[in-house]
Amino acid sequence: MQPPSESTVRASTLPTSNLPWILDIGTAREAARNSGRNVLILFVAPGNRVVERLDREFFESPAMKDLLAKFVLARVSFVNNSRAAYRLGVYGAGTIAVTTPNGEPVKTVVEIPASPEDLVKILSDSASSKP
Repeated sequence: MQPPSESTVRASTLPTSNLPWILDIGTAREAARNSGRNVLILFVAPGNRVVERLDREFFESPAMKDLLAKFVLARVSFVNNSRAAYRLGVYGAGTIAVTTPNGEPVKTVVEIPASPEDLVKILSDSASSKP
């Protein structure tokens, strides 16, 4: 079986929300360096139910939107970015990784909590790149 083409992976992993997602890790890191914010990376894959749930139930939450505004947001294909994912301890789509603007790991969220408010609690201490 052939792996999906890059255009297929890209089209099927595009965001459904109006959040300012950047679709490239390098571009996101550059924006983070310019803004002094950390990068929140969502690794996605076609048909991934965790990603679908995050889009539908979590990212639309007012509490999450307020927190996400403190990050540079990157939404990238796990398939096309597996090397970067592995370096961050990410081994599958539906995982959130937070890095400094220079790419140093800050936090990885493998299991999505029960509510958006719980995810806010998990991520809130990793929003700033400043010590």
